[in-house]
Amino acid sequence: MTKRPIAVMVNNFKSARPQSWLVVPHRSPFMNNGDRVQYAYDENSGNYIRHINDEPHLDMATDKPLTADNVLVIEAPHRIVDNVGRLEVKLDAGGDALLFMGGRSYGGTWQRNEQGTFEFMQSRQVLPLKPGKTPMLIVPHEPPLLKHIDWK
Repeated sequence: MTKRPIAVMVNNFKSARPQSWLVVPHRSPFMNNGDRVQYAYDENSGNYIRHINDEPHLDMATDKPLTADNVLVIEAPHRIVDNVGRLEVKLDAGGDALLFMGGRSYGGTWQRNEQGTFEFMQSRQVLPLKPGKTPMLIVPHEPPLLKHIDWK
C-alpha cells in the first residue's frame, strides 16, 4: 500500500483522496500477539468495519461486526517502564494525528483541552468529528506516525 500526501481542501478539511482501508499493526506484547487491526470503509452505511487479520471483528453479544463512525490515529511518546515490557504513554503533550471520516483521510494534530477531551485540529483550529463512535488508536511517536499505518 502506498502513502499519499494530504493536500486537497474538502469541507474545510485538508484531505487525501478517498480512503477505503486502514491498517494499524499491533506491536504490543499485551495486544493480540502482533495481530493487524484494520478498518474497512463501508459506503452503504457510512461506517468503518473493524477487522483483525482480514476477518471482521465480531461483537460477542450480537455476533455483528464492530463499527465506527470515525477512526482517529494519534502518535504519543511511549516508554518501557520495566523488564516485563509495560509502557508509559504520554497523553498530555499532543502530536500528529490522522482522522479517517466518511471514507477520507485527514492529516492534522491532536491535543487535550482543559476538560481533558481529545481534539483533532488542522491549522490550529479544532475540527468536529462525525457524531458517533470514534476509536482512538495510539501509536508511538518514533518512528513517525505514517510509518505505523497503511491505507488505500
